[in-house]
Amino acid sequence: MLILSQAKITIRNGSDLTIEGFLASHHAKISNAIMELGITKGTIRYRSGRYLFSASIDPERQQQLRNFLFNECP
Repeated sequence: MLILSQAKITIRNGSDLTIEGFLASHHAKISNAIMELGITKGTIRYRSGRYLFSASIDPERQQQLRNFLFNECP
């Protein structure tokens, strides 16, 4: 459920992916990117023009995902 965020990606057990908000139309691209990076759990929110990551996603992967989301999912 989105309250303050414009979009939210929830990753559970590697393959269970929930995408809400304006990113929902990019589900296939985001799912492939997350699987390629090997991320198995975590949350990504888009709020006030910024992507916010949960602590379970390491900083290197955060930067890779941030670049992907800004470039591929405008």
